[in-house]
Formats: sequence, structure tokens, C-alpha cells
Amino acid sequence: MTIDAPHRHSYATSNCAAAFPSAGFKALAPQDALAQLLSHANTQALLTPYINTIALAQQAGKEFMVFETNTASCGGFPGVSDAFVAAMWALDDALQLAHSNFSGALVHAGG
Repeated sequence: MTIDAPHRHSYATSNCAAAFPSAGFKALAPQDALAQLLSHANTQALLTPYINTIALAQQAGKEFMVFETNTASCGGFPGVSDAFVAAMWALDDALQLAHSNFSGALVHAGG
């Protein structure tokens, strides 16, 4: 399968330490994840590394998509990723993606 558009994955936080305790991931407390999701500056910072790449893709006539995004990787944080704050973060993220000229995004809801 050939993918014609550049693509990335982008998660606001990670809960991989809880999902894979022996893999050496840094643990993040749910209340710290909550604080990160409530920060618009964090949402902007999440997308900033891709701004130049998006411009290059557009110059080449290509789209640029996020193939995986959500509040946290590795299944999210119970009580945070499944709460109203996640919907507010998703709205902020979607509007920031549009503002940054991403072509689209797929919200990844786990395995």
C-alpha cells in the first residue's frame, strides 16, 4: 500500500507507563495529564514541529494528515480521557489542526 500524503501521529500525553509497566516509560499522574489537556499552549506546542513540513507538503501539492491523535497514547487515562475535558481538548486540537493547515486527522480510540 502506498500512502500519497505525509502523515504523523500526535498525542497530547502518554499513559504507556500504566499500560506497559516494565517497558521503562515515564509515569504521568492523571491530574498532570488533566492540566496539560486544559492548556491551549500545550495544544499549539504539540503541532508546532510540523508547521514547516506542512508547508513543504502543500508546495508539493500533497496533503498532510495526523493518522493518530487523542488525549493520551496507550489507551488514555481513565477519568480524564473519557471525560468532558477530552471533548474540549479534541475541539481545541481540531481547530488548531485546521488553523495549521493539516488536511485531516483520525482520532485513535485504542486497540
